[in-house]
Amino acid sequence: MIFLEASDNYVVIHFQAGPKVKSYLLRNTLKRLESGLSGFPLLRCHRSYMVNIHRVKMLKRDKGQFKLWMDDEGVLAIPVSRSYIPSVTGAFENVMGIV
Repeated sequence: MIFLEASDNYVVIHFQAGPKVKSYLLRNTLKRLESGLSGFPLLRCHRSYMVNIHRVKMLKRDKGQFKLWMDDEGVLAIPVSRSYIPSVTGAFENVMGIV
């Protein structure tokens, strides 16, 4: 799983299938999935997005807004909302071992 994207009462799960990124539509809310997937390396970064922290290539600030790049080209760039910036940067500090 690369990331999850919410749209009302639906969640699109984006995952790697060989060299391609595919998606699967699930009728559920992101909030409900977040509580059910608490043991997985998923990080809530936006009201509409959760990402697999192990698949993030880079955290980049662009024009005052943080984005998580899920690939090297920046094609899969996930926004980070202001309210989630402390938890996202804290998660990267924990993963990288920065104190």
